[in-house]
Amino acid sequence: DPDITVDNEITTISSKLDAQFLPEGGHLVADTENTVGVVVKDTLGYGIPDIKGRVLNDKGMIVSNFKTNHLGIGKFLLRHDSKTSYSVEIDFKNRIQTFDLGAAEQKGLNLTLNQVASKVALTFNTNAQTLSTIKNKPYNLFIHNGSQSKTIPITFENDIKITKAIARKDLFTGINIFTLFNENNTPILERIFFNYEGVKALKTAEVYTKKNQDSLLIQVPVNGLKPNEVAHLS
Repeated sequence: DPDITVDNEITTISSKLDAQFLPEGGHLVADTENTVGVVVKDTLGYGIPDIKGRVLNDKGMIVSNFKTNHLGIGKFLLRHDSKTSYSVEIDFKNRIQTFDLGAAEQKGLNLTLNQVASKVALTFNTNAQTLSTIKNKPYNLFIHNGSQSKTIPITFENDIKITKAIARKDLFTGINIFTLFNENNTPILERIFFNYEGVKALKTAEVYTKKNQDSLLIQVPVNGLKPNEVAHLS
């Protein structure tokens, strides 16, 4: 009943964390550089901001660090040694919680995306063991947004790292999905990127809400938007 205010019971949140470690592109590859995304949540599923963590090898040495943003998301760089195991320590409420980073793939490729000025740099990393099997094979980077697409050829020659710089103006406005296909046209890596180049952003005015029986009427005024113009609200 919207007309009756009920005092809710105070919910005690456990200090146990839900920490996820997600290699960029979907693969943690041994004996090469990796970018690993971090998502830290509480027991209610909310991201925890400004949490600091450290990555340790099996000798207890710190090999990388990270800090989450206001949404509980962060990332760290790691050159994974196939002969070493890794763990992550996170400090939360005067308590250290430890997580296993998990095993890396002995063969494979990974992906790191960086934004450099007006360009997007995609770096593909592999290791020497994989390079001997994929050398000079025709790979393709497929870029699409669900309705349009373009393809860029990728070939590993003598280096375990390849970087492709793409101008933002050559990408699609909004969502871009980067998918790397091997010589058999099998997708092996994927990364989503939002390109703000060409996006017209408008700010909303003060939101108006009104209670209507068991519902809420919400109006979101947008300055500069024409009556018949289509827009996406985020």
